[in-house]
Amino acid sequence: MAPEPVDQPRASSSLRDRSRQLLLALGTVIAVVGTVMGFLSDTLGVWDALREQLGAPTPAAITPEQSLINNDTFSTTVQTVGLSATVGLPPTATPTVAPAATPTPTPLPVTAAPGETLLLVAQFANYAGETGFNVAGRIQEALEEQIAAAKLTDARAAVWPEAVPDGQHATAVLTETGAAMVIWGEYDSGRVRVKFALPGGALDWQRLAATPDELSTIINLDVPREVQALALMAVGRLYRDTGKLEQAKAAFLAALAQAPSEPDTVATLSFYLGYLYASSRPPEPDEAIAAYSRTIELRPEWYNAHYNRGLVYFDRYWHDGDKAGLDLALADLDTVIARYPRSVDALVNRGIVYYTRDAEGDLARALADLDQAIELDPNSVRGHYNRGLARIRADDRPGWEADLQRALELAPEYVAAAHALCWGYALDNLPELGLPYCEMAAAADSVGYTRDARGLVYAELGRLEEAAADLEIYVEWLRAQPGPWYETFAGSVYADIVAALHAGENPITEEILESLR
Repeated sequence: MAPEPVDQPRASSSLRDRSRQLLLALGTVIAVVGTVMGFLSDTLGVWDALREQLGAPTPAAITPEQSLINNDTFSTTVQTVGLSATVGLPPTATPTVAPAATPTPTPLPVTAAPGETLLLVAQFANYAGETGFNVAGRIQEALEEQIAAAKLTDARAAVWPEAVPDGQHATAVLTETGAAMVIWGEYDSGRVRVKFALPGGALDWQRLAATPDELSTIINLDVPREVQALALMAVGRLYRDTGKLEQAKAAFLAALAQAPSEPDTVATLSFYLGYLYASSRPPEPDEAIAAYSRTIELRPEWYNAHYNRGLVYFDRYWHDGDKAGLDLALADLDTVIARYPRSVDALVNRGIVYYTRDAEGDLARALADLDQAIELDPNSVRGHYNRGLARIRADDRPGWEADLQRALELAPEYVAAAHALCWGYALDNLPELGLPYCEMAAAADSVGYTRDARGLVYAELGRLEEAAADLEIYVEWLRAQPGPWYETFAGSVYADIVAALHAGENPITEEILESLR
C-alpha cells in the first residue's frame, strides 16, 4: 500500500516523532473562539502534530482576527483602545520666566520588571455613597494566590494606587508600566463592573445585585472568582503567544479551577487547553479530545472545536491503530463541511481521512473531496499532493503525474511531492523516470523514510545491493515508529524483499507492486 504521511513536520528530531514517509498534508488548525465579552478573539495557529520530516512548507501565519474556516462566525468584536499622544500628560503652559531647574519626573508607583508578567489592579471607583470596599485588594490577593498555586514564577499582581476613569487612561497605564493587563472598574449599590485593558483589546464584565445587601457578597466572593478566571485566561493567552506553553496550560487550568459561571468562559478555556494538549511534546490526545468535547458540549456551534477535535482523532489513530478514531474524525469533519462547504482545508483533510481509512468507496470519496478542494483553490499544494497520492492508488498515472508535477511547480522545495513521484513510478515499474525524483527525495532524508521508493526503483534497475541497503534502512526506520505503522506500511513485506535481495534474488514482481499500491 502507499505510504501515508503528514504535511506539517514536527520540531523534534527523534525518529518516534517523525511521521509517515510521504506527507498526508494535515491541515492548518485555525481556531477563533468568542469569550465572555468578546475580547479573546484569537487564532490558535497550526496543528503541527508530526512536524519535521520533509521540510514541508508551513502555511502563512494567521493574524489574531482571522479564521481559515470562516471569519464571520468565530471572530468577535475586538475593541482597540487608541492611546492619545497626550494621555496622562498635562497641557504645557508657555512660561513667562525660564524655570530655574528642569523638574524631575514623578516615578511610576508600579512598573514591570524585565521579563515579568505584571497584572495591575487599579482602585475601583466608588459610586455607592458611604459604603466602601477594597475591591482592588480582594482581586489582587486572589490573583496572587492563584499565581502561586499555578507556579507562574514570572507573574505578579499589584495594586495601582489610583482609580482609572476610562479606557484611554487604562491603556496609558498599561503602556507606561509595561504591564500585561490592567484591571479596573467601578461599583455602586446595585452592581459591580470590572474592565480589563490588554495589548490590542479590552474586556468588560459586570454582575448585578438583586438587593444592596448582596453587594458585599458579590465583591468578596463573586468578583474575585470570576475576575481570576478571566485574568488567568488572558495571562494564559499571553504565555501561549510567547511560546511558554506549560505556563499557559497552568494558567488555563487555574482559571478553570475557579469554576467560572459564564459558559463562554468555560468553553473558551477548554478550547485553549485542547489546543495545548494536542501541541504538547509528546501530544496528549485523550486530554485534548476531552477538552474539545467539553467546548462542543457547551457551544456546539463553535465549528473550529469540531475541526480541531477531528484532527486529534486522526492523529491518535497513528498511535493506537484503532480505525474507530477515523470514523470519529470523519464525523467531526462532516459537521464542519456541512456548515462550511467551501473550506479547502476541511475538504483536503476529510479526503486524507477517507484515503487513510480505505474502506469500500473511500477512495472515490477522497477523490471527490480533493477535486472540490482544487476547484476552489487551484493553487493548493496540499490539494494537488494528496490527490496525487489518491490517484496513485487508483492507478491513474496521467492524473498523479499532473498533480505531483503541479505541486512541485507551486513549491519547488516540496520534497514530499518528489518522494511521491518516485513512489508512483516505482509502482508502475518505470524506474528510469522515477530515479531523479528518488534521488531528490533521498538527498533531503537523513533518517530513511523515503528509502522504500528508491529501494524499489533500484531493484527494478537491477541494482540489488543498493536496493537491499535502502530497504533495510527503511525497515529499521519503520520499526522505530508507533506500533501500528510497521504492518500498516507493509514492514513485513519489505523485510521479506530485503532477505531475498541479500540472497541474490530480485523478488519485485507486478503482484508485489500491486500489493503495495
